[in-house]
Amino acid sequence: CSWEWARKPRIYEEPRSYFASSPIHFAHLINTPILIQHGGADHRASPVDAQLMAAALDYYDRPYRLSIYEGGNHNLSTHWPEAFEERIDWMASHLQSP
Repeated sequence: CSWEWARKPRIYEEPRSYFASSPIHFAHLINTPILIQHGGADHRASPVDAQLMAAALDYYDRPYRLSIYEGGNHNLSTHWPEAFEERIDWMASHLQSP
C-alpha cells in the first residue's frame, strides 16, 4: 500500500486540509535550490501543480528549475534516463565537494 492511499483523511473527504498543507504556501520560506520534475501525462498529480509551484518560487525569487517531461507518467519511468541525468547534473551544480 502506498502512502497516499493510507493517508487519512483523503483529499475528496477534506480538500481544505490538503490545500492548506500544499508546499506552494511555503515557497517564501524555501532557500534551497529546488528541482521540480514532472510528467506531462501524470494522472496522479497535475503538471499544473508543478507549474504553480514554480510560479510561487519565481514570485519569491527562489532558485529552482522546472522540467515537464512530455508524455511522462507519475514516476517518470517513461523518461528515466533523461530525468536521472538531470538530477545528477542538478546535484553536481549545487553541491560543493569537500
